[in-house]
Order: sequence, then C-alpha cells, then structure tokens
Amino acid sequence: MFAEIGLAISAVKAANEAIGSIRELCSNVNDIRSVGSCLGKDLTRLSDAKEELEKNAKDGDEQAFWALEDIRQRETEIRDLMIWGGRGNLWADYQKFMQTRKEMRENQRKREVARKLAKKKAIKDGLVVTAAILTGCLVVGLGIWLLLAIIAAKGR
Repeated sequence: MFAEIGLAISAVKAANEAIGSIRELCSNVNDIRSVGSCLGKDLTRLSDAKEELEKNAKDGDEQAFWALEDIRQRETEIRDLMIWGGRGNLWADYQKFMQTRKEMRENQRKREVARKLAKKKAIKDGLVVTAAILTGCLVVGLGIWLLLAIIAAKGR
C-alpha cells in the first residue's frame, strides 16, 4: 500500500512540475511556437505521469484517481492555451504527435523485452548445446573405456 502511495506521489509531483513549467513558458511568451521544444518535453513527462496514475487508479488507488482528475483539469487549461494561443488545429496535431510518440515508446519497450528474451534464449540454447557436447564426449569416452576393458579381458 505504501509503495502505491509513493508511486502516486512521485507521478503527481512529476505532473505538477510539468504543468507548472508549461504555464510559466506560456505566460512568458507571446507566441506558443517559440516554446515548442520545451513544451514537448514537459508534455511527455505529463503523459508518462498520467499513464502511471491511470494504471494505479485502475488498481483501485483512490489517491491516484483524484490526482488523475486534477491532472485532467490542468490538461484542459493547457489545451485552452494551445487552442487560443496557437494556430488552428494545433491541439489536434499535438495530440496526434503525442500518440505517435507514445506508440514509439511502446514499440521501444517491446523491442527491449524481445531483445532480453532473445538473449535468454541464446544463453539457454548455448547451455543445451554444451550439455549435448559434454554428454556426447562422455558417451564416446565410456565406449572407448569399455572397448579397452573388453580387449584387455580377452588378452588374458
């Protein structure tokens, strides 16, 4: 339970930092395009924190649910900033961009998992081949020893 609370707190903290920096950036500039790169990093952090809170909220964490609700309300403020402070369809384009980035991160995670599984499989296959070679050598060695023992017994 305490681990879940800690995760929720860290996710809320990251989200609050991202939202605060987004507000500060948007309030200090006249044109939203001039803050695009910084805004992208902050919205990525916000998106990551939101994903973690959604996962915890689905597991029944009440604090994560309320923190997620707070983030959704703040996202509405950010959306309004983008809609009224930027060009037409900026918010829709940015949502598509964030979805693409999310898919890219998921694909990267899948590739990382596949790479780890391939490494484990290669190690397992290597151990199986080594065991097979050692077993074959043992069988051949026992066969030669048995053959020499039979030859020695007939020679007496």
